[in-house]
Amino acid sequence: MTEEKTENIIEKIRKLMALGNSPNENEASLAMQKVQEILAKYNLSMAEVDAHSIKDNGNIVDDAPRKKETLNKNAMYHYQRTLMAKIAQVHYCLHFVYEKKDWSGKRVKVKKYHVLVGKEVNVVSAQLMFDYLNKTIEKLANEIYPNPLNLSKSAMSWKEGCSHRLQERLQERKVEADRIQAEKAKEYNQTHHNGTGLMLLTDVRQNEYDLNQDFMYGDKPGSTMARRMKWEVERKNRPVVEEKPLSAAEQKKAQEQWEKWCQKEKKKRDRHWANKDISAYLNGFEKANDVGLDTQVSTTPNKAIN
Repeated sequence: MTEEKTENIIEKIRKLMALGNSPNENEASLAMQKVQEILAKYNLSMAEVDAHSIKDNGNIVDDAPRKKETLNKNAMYHYQRTLMAKIAQVHYCLHFVYEKKDWSGKRVKVKKYHVLVGKEVNVVSAQLMFDYLNKTIEKLANEIYPNPLNLSKSAMSWKEGCSHRLQERLQERKVEADRIQAEKAKEYNQTHHNGTGLMLLTDVRQNEYDLNQDFMYGDKPGSTMARRMKWEVERKNRPVVEEKPLSAAEQKKAQEQWEKWCQKEKKKRDRHWANKDISAYLNGFEKANDVGLDTQVSTTPNKAIN
């Protein structure tokens, strides 16, 4: 797929996402559903092209434009970082948080930024999806906790609960998409015996992860895949070492270490939830079920969500 075609796809996605502001909810939903279909089809087709090329000449190719995008906002809070991480995974991108220290004031300030790595189409769609969901969380939270309560303990707990549920729903959608594609591939492979089967979305995600790693570190396409396959072979060929039964003293020590670890984790969880308003968290978690994952996405910064 040429760079020109990729640019056309990005433009088509932007136009469809702009329809998310339509007052007609059905029109907005259909537009965003079409975006997800385009994205899945695009990544599948690109992976199939690459697979045929590998079969023909034995070399890994990566013709699709890739980019490393640093976003300059909305990474301050934990719920924003985990939400972006899940969106990036669903959209075939790598995500990490870049921290920059500001020494200009009396005390050091740490600023955090989202970084996305992936095909240009995937990075653009992931960024637009995050902008929509993040703005939606803020809008719904402000209806319950208006300024100056929008940064209160209850408000932040509500936002975290809402973000957590949205992440679960995104994961559920990913699993369902994988299941549907697996069924299509199984049916196709049973009826077609031409040596070319349909790819699975799980394989596409693994391929994208490998190629994104290659791009990020400047390696030749296929380097990460080669290392992963080498490690898998080494793991399978590793000789099985028969474990000796633990002595009574060793079993006691292992049990004590396990209990110590459990106590440490319990204290960590207790500290985490001590700073949360549980009722507000659960309300936000429940409200996220009403947020459309396929509607009302705007490409205009700071534009209100209808």
